Amino acid sequence: MHKAAAIILAAGESTRMGRPKWQLPFDQKQCFLEALISVYREAGFMKIVVVMTPGQLHKFSFLNAARSCILIENNNPGEGRLRSVELGISAIGDCSCTFLQNIDNPFTTTDLIRQMLNLSETADYVVPVFNKKRGHPLLIGQAVINLLKAGHTDCDFRNLLIGFSYTELHYQDQHILIDINTPEIYASCFPSILK
Repeated sequence: MHKAAAIILAAGESTRMGRPKWQLPFDQKQCFLEALISVYREAGFMKIVVVMTPGQLHKFSFLNAARSCILIENNNPGEGRLRSVELGISAIGDCSCTFLQNIDNPFTTTDLIRQMLNLSETADYVVPVFNKKRGHPLLIGQAVINLLKAGHTDCDFRNLLIGFSYTELHYQDQHILIDINTPEIYASCFPSILK
């Protein structure tokens, strides 16, 4: 097993979707969050952190998938994504790198995870790229983790990464670019679920 963690960021309010994104069906058996946890488990991850708002975390905690995760509450998701990232980082212990996985990017695969891990020591962070566009998830290394552990930074996450070295993984799957941010995008990506 590798010394890496995964942080799944699921604290958004998701008002446009009509329900929390983590609950959206990924297939006939599992929701987005269950599917992502399954992929990271299959890739060999022993430490998976899920960051959610307290009410949603309480609902998720009853599902089987929650039992193998570290559950973290974000009491103030309005502070932005960086706050959720910091909360997740506080729970990963001495892991040398960690994936930052947004709940609305549900198409992560074990192949993508493994290819990114193979590049983890080449730069401070690794980002997958399709057709010259950056996608998801993001793999951050020790230097970025240390900065996040040092305390609350007063900037957005993209600005925080300025100055760190990075490696791009050119990956031939356009799904790494998809953000499920509207009901229309969800319907176009999961037409069989909505039949």
